[in-house]
Amino acid sequence: MLRHQQGHAQFYRTTLLTAGLTPPTAPRFDFSGRRNNAGNPELFPNVLNDYNAFLQLAQQLEDASASIYLNQVAAFATDRQLRDVVLRTQIVEARHASHVRTLRRTATASVAVKSWPSNADVVPSPTVVVPSPAGGITPPVSIYSFEANEVQLVSATMAVPFLAVLTGATAVQFVALSEAFDEPLPTAQANALLSIFG
Repeated sequence: MLRHQQGHAQFYRTTLLTAGLTPPTAPRFDFSGRRNNAGNPELFPNVLNDYNAFLQLAQQLEDASASIYLNQVAAFATDRQLRDVVLRTQIVEARHASHVRTLRRTATASVAVKSWPSNADVVPSPTVVVPSPAGGITPPVSIYSFEANEVQLVSATMAVPFLAVLTGATAVQFVALSEAFDEPLPTAQANALLSIFG
């Protein structure tokens, strides 16, 4: 996973330089949630010295990364090469999240998490809460709050007609339906989320 992340960072840095842009300075992430200020409360205590705490935060951040990349796909709709890179990166992040979920099940037999986001999962603790974007009025939400979505759109006004093909025990099928799709995390929420750690 580390090699993948380093490769992503190098690719984006090279792409920006090739385009004549200056890459941003590498951030100094503080995974305790203190925002590099010892006076702030520690949101994720023991994250760097407790394996289970580390895995719970890692799962949430990898799931969020997949959602953040998915939201960016539309921005590159006219650039096939960049769009494909963003989609491939999103898939890699989703695989990382799945692997971390497997590590959680392996480390603690009583942890019931699927290999993909599910409302049936045991909620990680402490939970990463996405604050309201700067100047926003929306209440803070979990990074998983978008995952219960059971409606997938073909266009802005037309939903995929799952009801026409899902018959029988629909309650079970609808659980599977919400699990079958990654949901995008809007840019404002993504920036607010990243600000917790920087």
